[in-house]
Amino acid sequence: MNGLTNIFFILLSCQIGNSLRCYACVEDECTITTCFAGQACGKTVTNGLHAKMCVPQQICDFSVNEVKTYCCHSDLCNSAVSARMSFVTVIAALVALWVNMQ
Repeated sequence: MNGLTNIFFILLSCQIGNSLRCYACVEDECTITTCFAGQACGKTVTNGLHAKMCVPQQICDFSVNEVKTYCCHSDLCNSAVSARMSFVTVIAALVALWVNMQ
């Protein structure tokens, strides 16, 4: 069982050749991350604050109330952002978008 667990984590850490790389920013910290299948580079905007991260393609170019999500599909294309939101605000905004789509 231990060998199977190790193989699972090795497979999770491998990057697929055509994986999309995006900026992911939480507050003032930005890193480069690799998106999962079905995701795009996203920029979420609410009340003038911006956040960057991989987002599900289902919420790309979608807006509800004050929350807007813009997407792009090339490596590191979500770089132009002036202010950042906290991680909790970003998750709350994405959940609100997802709930309103259902």
